[in-house]
Amino acid sequence: MFAHLTLPASVPRFSWRWMVVLSLTALVFGFATAPAAQAAEGLHYRGILTIAIRHLDACGADLGEAIHEVPVDAFVNPGVGDGNPFVLQVSEPSVAANLAEGSVLLQTTGVTATSQGPLFLHYWDLQFDGLNVSGQLVQDHVEEAAAGNLLTSSAQLVPCRPSLGVIPSMDAIAEGSALAGTVTEGQVQLQVVGNVTTGLRPFSAVITADRIG
Repeated sequence: MFAHLTLPASVPRFSWRWMVVLSLTALVFGFATAPAAQAAEGLHYRGILTIAIRHLDACGADLGEAIHEVPVDAFVNPGVGDGNPFVLQVSEPSVAANLAEGSVLLQTTGVTATSQGPLFLHYWDLQFDGLNVSGQLVQDHVEEAAAGNLLTSSAQLVPCRPSLGVIPSMDAIAEGSALAGTVTEGQVQLQVVGNVTTGLRPFSAVITADRIG
């Protein structure tokens, strides 16, 4: 059903301290960017995201794989002139679901407020033939504190000390992550494969959602 996706050999890495700052900022202030268009201007789908996350730690240990199912909304809105055929957003339908382990925020284009007015942020390059869509995350905008593609998982409270417990972590998805699938007026089916910018959460997600609006 889906095109074969291959993970990049390496992804950009940032210190765990930076990722804690990013995670806390997202949790306290909300996501750094907003969808480029509202659902009323496009199509709204609802369904299930099933995701497998491999948990690695900063000392090189493989802590195993966890599989989660999370309710998900998908929005397909008109393009905004950034080279993509449309704006695709995937998010969760409630605050609780947004904070659940395995939840994701994906957006191909975002908009953020600046002193000069709204600024569109290009994240993904998409190709679309009227049915099949594929794409790659080409700009994560982490450096501008405007990460618009996020994965929620558990992280060790103190790196390499699992006995001290875990905390929720909302990490930026890394450049090089890829998606493929189909988009119709009635349904969205996507596979997303990638990692986060720390390199510690390789994942594979399948999204199936039917149109509700």
